[in-house]
Amino acid sequence: MTKTSKGSAPLIVLGMHRSGTSLVSHWLRDSGVFLGDELYGASPFNLGGYFEDVAFIRLHEALLLDLGQHPSGHELPLDRQKAPTPEMAMHLGAFIDARRRETAWGWKDPRSCLLLDLYREACPDARYLVVIRDFTLIVHSLVRRERALQSRWARLARGKVLRSALYRHHEFRFTDHYLQVVSRYFTALIAHLSICPDRCVVLDLDRFKASADELARALAVLGVTLDPVSVTDVLRPAELSGGRDLRFATPALLERVKGQYMDLMARTV
Repeated sequence: MTKTSKGSAPLIVLGMHRSGTSLVSHWLRDSGVFLGDELYGASPFNLGGYFEDVAFIRLHEALLLDLGQHPSGHELPLDRQKAPTPEMAMHLGAFIDARRRETAWGWKDPRSCLLLDLYREACPDARYLVVIRDFTLIVHSLVRRERALQSRWARLARGKVLRSALYRHHEFRFTDHYLQVVSRYFTALIAHLSICPDRCVVLDLDRFKASADELARALAVLGVTLDPVSVTDVLRPAELSGGRDLRFATPALLERVKGQYMDLMARTV
């Protein structure tokens, strides 16, 4: 699908869940990038909001279901059970074109990472901002969220021994699972960056505050002009805190994800 569309090229924010894409998207929105008319609201796990266009969330969930994947993008099955069709790319392209604007615009949803082959076909002029965060912090954050979602069992548990057993159960059950999810996203991002490096900017979340001006310049080279606000205006340090303890992980899986993470970090601005 090769075509010329009216309106400016969109900026798609990519990154694994819990990578800080909401923080970066908040900064982009306040710096002049239109991210949608209806944004997904805040939650106990993201008090500042997600800055995700609800229409794109629904579209991505429908596409993942059509491909035989879980619509969340982080539950089984992680891999496609069906091949994408030309009709999917055409539908995605029409969806994007109907939302094009003359000024800076785009969207953010981690599930975009799982649909990049469709995006490259449906929207060949798209620009991408890839947000990378230390994978140990991502996994720890996701496991902690799972514990919180299932905290009613911990509240019912009587005694430290039983509560400790429940804690270990969650760590064993979810650490490898989320490492596999991270690996799936990292694999997609590495492939995408290899295919169209000239349309991508990669940001190390840990350097966001220090490199915001450099990031704005890099995006301007891609045709995305910002009126950047200070990162401190949107930064919520407490929401980015987390541990790095992955002692329950399978060593081979841990090393694989570490290698992917280092590959992505080598591409950052």
